[in-house]
Amino acid sequence: MKTLICQISLATILLTGCSKQEEQSAPSVAAEKPAAAPPAPIAETSKAVADTATQTKDEAQSAATEATKTADTVKNDVASAAAAPAGFQAWTDKVKGLISQQKYSEALAAFTELPANLTPEQQKLVEQLKAQVQQALSKQTTDQGLKAVGGLLNGTKK
Repeated sequence: MKTLICQISLATILLTGCSKQEEQSAPSVAAEKPAAAPPAPIAETSKAVADTATQTKDEAQSAATEATKTADTVKNDVASAAAAPAGFQAWTDKVKGLISQQKYSEALAAFTELPANLTPEQQKLVEQLKAQVQQALSKQTTDQGLKAVGGLLNGTKK
C-alpha cells in the first residue's frame, strides 16, 4: 500500500507539473494572436502600393511625353536633312546665276549664306565655285585696271 500511495503521489506531482507547463504554453499562443493580425500595417501597405502605382503611372506618362518630344525632334531633323539638299541646290543655282550675270561681288557675298552641314561632295563644289568667282573677280578687276591705264595712255598720246 505504501508503494501504491507513493505511486499515486508521484503521478499527482507529475500531472500537476505537466498541467503548469500546458498553462504556460496557452498564454504564449494567446499572446501571439494579437501580434499576428495588426490591421494598421495592411492599410499602410495598401497605401504604399497605391502610391507606388501612382508614381509609376506618372513616370510612364513623363517617359511617353519625352519619347514624343524626341520623336518630334527626330522628325524635324529628318525634314531639315531632306530639305538641306534642296537648300544647297537653290544656293548653288543662285551663285551660278550671279556668275553668269557677271555679278562677282554679289556671288562672293552669297558665300556667307552657305547652308550648314555640307557633305564632302558639296564642300568640293563650294570650293570650286568660290575659286571660279575669285578668278572672275580678279580678271574683272585686272581688265578694269587695264582699261583705266589704257585710257590714260591713249589720252597722253594725243
